Amino acid sequence: MNEKLGRFHFWANMIAVFLLLAFPIYFNLSFPLQSGESKLDRFFGAFGRSLDSYAWGIGAMLIVQLLFLGNLLWSIFKGQKVFRPATIESTAASREV
Repeated sequence: MNEKLGRFHFWANMIAVFLLLAFPIYFNLSFPLQSGESKLDRFFGAFGRSLDSYAWGIGAMLIVQLLFLGNLLWSIFKGQKVFRPATIESTAASREV
C-alpha cells in the first residue's frame, strides 16, 4: 500500500473521529440559549445541533474510509508486486511429482 496515503489516512481518520465525537459536544455547549425558550425548545435545539454535527463527522469518516478503500484497491490491482519466496510446503509438493 502507498505509505504516504496510509499516513494521510491515519491522521485524517483521527480528525474525523474528533469531528464525530467531540464536535457535537462543542456545538451543544457553545451556543447561548435564549431566555424565553421552554425546556422542550431547548431540548430540540440541542438535539438538532447535535445531529447536524454528527452528520459532519459521519461524512468526514466516510470520505476518509473511501480514501483507504481506494488505496487498498489500487495496491491490489496496480501496486508493486512483492516477491514471495517458496515455502517448505510448496517445494515438498513439487518434488513428489
